[in-house]
Amino acid sequence: MYEKVKATVIKYKMLEPGDKVVVGVSGGPDSVALAHILTRLAKEFRLTIHIGHLNHMFRGKEAELDAASVARLAEKLGLPCTVERIDVPAYLSEHRVSAQAGARYIRYAFFEKLADEVGANRIATGHHADDQAETVLMNFLRGSGVSGLTGIPPVRQGKYIRPLIEVSRQEIENYCRYFDLPVRFDASNAKNIYLRNRVRNQLIPFLQKEFNPKIVQTIARFSEIARDDNEFICREAEKAWQLLGVEERTEEIRFELDRFWEWPRAVQRRILIKAWEAVTGSARDIMYTNIENLLEFLKTGPASGYIELPKGIVAQKTYNSVIITAQYEPAQIEYDHELKVPGRTIIPEAGLTIITDVKQIAAYNMDAKAHGIDKGLKAHAVDYDRLHGDVRVRNRRPGDRFQPLGMRGTKKLKDFFIDLKIPVAERDRYPVITAGDNIVCVGRLRIDERWKITESTRTVLIIKIIDEIDS
Repeated sequence: MYEKVKATVIKYKMLEPGDKVVVGVSGGPDSVALAHILTRLAKEFRLTIHIGHLNHMFRGKEAELDAASVARLAEKLGLPCTVERIDVPAYLSEHRVSAQAGARYIRYAFFEKLADEVGANRIATGHHADDQAETVLMNFLRGSGVSGLTGIPPVRQGKYIRPLIEVSRQEIENYCRYFDLPVRFDASNAKNIYLRNRVRNQLIPFLQKEFNPKIVQTIARFSEIARDDNEFICREAEKAWQLLGVEERTEEIRFELDRFWEWPRAVQRRILIKAWEAVTGSARDIMYTNIENLLEFLKTGPASGYIELPKGIVAQKTYNSVIITAQYEPAQIEYDHELKVPGRTIIPEAGLTIITDVKQIAAYNMDAKAHGIDKGLKAHAVDYDRLHGDVRVRNRRPGDRFQPLGMRGTKKLKDFFIDLKIPVAERDRYPVITAGDNIVCVGRLRIDERWKITESTRTVLIIKIIDEIDS
């Protein structure tokens, strides 16, 4: 296996003489084997190696034993080692991201920080051929295009290297046994609650048994071919980007359509993905169906119009040009009316009627019916005594912010609509009710946290919105 890994390192130019390498070691067989092999390569490549281990604080005592095992390995290999503990569960709770995504973000941030501290120019991780097969299959099952089928790149950003990417999990485990290396096993990898675990524990064994015993190697070859094809398409797309004379502005891309249609459809897709990335800062969150719908709109849609994309991005077509922007706002219906309290207020511009009532309550009770408030009417109930200034109803405006019920901080109204996946064209249907400079509620969607009923509430303002003009 040593010679195989060395060949991979040379093939992908992963290391140069004198490199300083941070090796991410979890304690599992793959990363332990990686640390051992790089130590053997160190003399030939004149490498300086530093082991890094992150305790994610997911697994209690088991995680502590992992850290101790890695420290012993480093001592055995004569390598410096940094072990750090970060409360990833707390991070997940605060940022509301998945366990896998949050742990990956924290882990790579740790690697970057450690590399800066020790002056390393390479970060090595233990991804191997089985990881590659799992990633390709997962992306295939999700409907990925060619770029997703390239899997895990052997080298990323010229800094991250995967020397084990062409060896199998079985080869790695055999290597660890041969050299009697201390390894730890994460029991959570056997639980089929994540897609990757199901692919690893169920799908790949099934494919090996029923179709191809060497499916891992087959997928590895396929991903390499896909990577070569993907690089060619990317180069062509970059060439097209330059020839199109794309105008790049803050959160906005503009180009002419006549020359766009001269390129093959594969390149057209990449141009649109590149435009998306330029506007959003990431290639994530755009799906095949989004790109195909956009292509169809540009080809057969009206001469002037727009189509909505994820994350509030809009592609606007104006005859022979297209603008992809995060700043697009269609012409809004302007209105601003005093809200009759109590009483009925007709909003002719929006085709709405707003009915308000005021009720006194003797004591706090979360049951709305105890205050004569029928939840079936889908009415808002807020603390009237805490509102200051004239109560008015108006259309949404640029820069609007409020604190949605249940949130700790404020949020842009635009982002609130995006989170709820409300199309741009429908956002004017939601009137904004204000008191002074503060938003009280947004249509029937949400009240502001600051005006909710509490134990000190004695006067309740009830707001009911009807989707018709009630005369």
